[in-house]
Amino acid sequence: MPFINGVSIGMTRDYMGEDQRFASQRTDVLTYKSEPLNEDMHVAGPLTVTMYVSTSGTDSDWIVKLIDVYPDSRTDVSPTDASLPMGGFQMLVRGEPMRGKFRESFSLPKPMTPGKVTKIEFVMPDVNHAFLKGHRIMVQVQSSWFPLTDRNPQKFVDIYNAQESDFQKATQRVYHSKEFSSHIKFNAFLKYLNFTNKFFAKMKKVFFALIWILLLSIWQIAFAQVNPIFENISKNQGLSDNTVNAFAQDLDGFLWVATDNGLNKYDGFNFEVYSSNSNSLNVLSDNRVTSVYVDEYNRVWAGTYSGGINLFDRGTKTFTRFGSLELTPRITSFA
Repeated sequence: MPFINGVSIGMTRDYMGEDQRFASQRTDVLTYKSEPLNEDMHVAGPLTVTMYVSTSGTDSDWIVKLIDVYPDSRTDVSPTDASLPMGGFQMLVRGEPMRGKFRESFSLPKPMTPGKVTKIEFVMPDVNHAFLKGHRIMVQVQSSWFPLTDRNPQKFVDIYNAQESDFQKATQRVYHSKEFSSHIKFNAFLKYLNFTNKFFAKMKKVFFALIWILLLSIWQIAFAQVNPIFENISKNQGLSDNTVNAFAQDLDGFLWVATDNGLNKYDGFNFEVYSSNSNSLNVLSDNRVTSVYVDEYNRVWAGTYSGGINLFDRGTKTFTRFGSLELTPRITSFA
């Protein structure tokens, strides 16, 4: 299943708003569509996907797309393509893949059982979109999105080293019964955009008055705080080592501190220390942690002096190592 209706060298810059009519006509894409909306609906925030699925293989990709369907009655054409009618246009609002074997953990993949109904739940990136009156809300579910996602052999294997013989056909099913209720949950605000000009006119003076008060307060605070106070946090407060090499804050507000004697997680009150242990492969590969990085998926990566890179799994509180202890050079920072 391609990500656009055509051939392109590389990723097109406008694919995130591309017309999805070519996809909804395919037999390998499930399409669900609402009735025309009676009023504007504003959707803001994350989209939580809960699906009950099965596959005849042992792994599969599950791509979910949220789409804004324009009314069929529109007679205009696309401002960028005169051959593209806007009546019935299916604008991609958000799309996100989930590889089945990573449904429980990104660092500990797990095969799917052929034919078994399996719950897959994940959060799509935030949206801020208004579905206007007369438009429809559409959801598409598919099992490939090439080349945005690489091809899945439909088999639980190391895809990067998969052989041609590993690729196989598979049948995917999405269940939506009372017992297995597949759905998407999001924040919806009706009539969010229907405030009248009269309301804004009345609120305009109040708004600017509040802005002036706020700016005045900020100005006073800025000039009042001329003597900042620093608090010293060291081994006396639970830090594993006084030599701090790097730190990063995750999306939950925790501070991760890389030291010469382990990785520390700080909640503002207490430290939780993660260190190396030669008897286990699921801990830090080296106690001398030189760098720490939190990616967009809130995953914590630790670079070490002589043990390569480590990925922290929040669920099991263990680490996955990348690199050989003998051959990996020291990691001093993440770009």
